[in-house]
Amino acid sequence: MPHARQRPLARGVLLVVAAACLVPACKKAEDSGKSAGPTTTSARPAGAAAGWRTYTSTAAGFSIEFPATPDETASTSKTERGNPFRLNSAIAHAPGGAVFSAVRMQGDPPQQTPEQVINSILAPVARQGIVVSSRDISLANHPGRELVLHSDLTHLATRVYYVDGAVYQTTVEYPPALEGQMAGPIERFLNSFKLLAK
Repeated sequence: MPHARQRPLARGVLLVVAAACLVPACKKAEDSGKSAGPTTTSARPAGAAAGWRTYTSTAAGFSIEFPATPDETASTSKTERGNPFRLNSAIAHAPGGAVFSAVRMQGDPPQQTPEQVINSILAPVARQGIVVSSRDISLANHPGRELVLHSDLTHLATRVYYVDGAVYQTTVEYPPALEGQMAGPIERFLNSFKLLAK
C-alpha cells in the first residue's frame, strides 16, 4: 500500500477519506454510487436509545450500529498496478455535528505485514493532532489498532482492522465542543462492529 496523502485534519473531513487514498487506487473510477447490497434493519438491543439501528452490508461483509440512517456508497477503480480497488462506505451524520463512518477497502495484494498496513493508515493521521491514546486491538483474531486524536478543529476515535487482505475502518469524528457527550456513542458504535460469517 502507498504512503498517505498528508493534509490537516478539519472537522467534517473524515479520516476515512484520508485512509482510502492510502491504497493505490484513485486512478479512475469505473463505478460509483449507491450500493444495492447494504440494508438497514430496525433490530436493536433491548433498552437501546431511539434512533440507533443495526446496519448490515453483505457486500462489505460487516454489520454495525448507527445513530442515524447512513448514506451508502460503493465504488470500484484501478490501482496503479491495474488491479481493482473496491471501496464500500456507510456514513451517518448525527445531531451536533458528529459523523459516524464504517468503511471497507481492498486493492492490490499487500506487500507489507498487517501491522505495517495498519500503521501506514494511522501514522500520517497521528501527526495531524495530539494522540490521546493508541492501542493494539483485535477482532476475531484479526489485528487492529485504535487511535484517539484531538486537534483544534476536530476530535476523532477510529479503529482499523486488517482482515484477509482488506482494511476495515470505523470512525467517529466530532466537534471538540461535544467531547463531554461522546464517550457513550463512541463506545457503542465502535464496539458494535462485527464481521459477517462467510
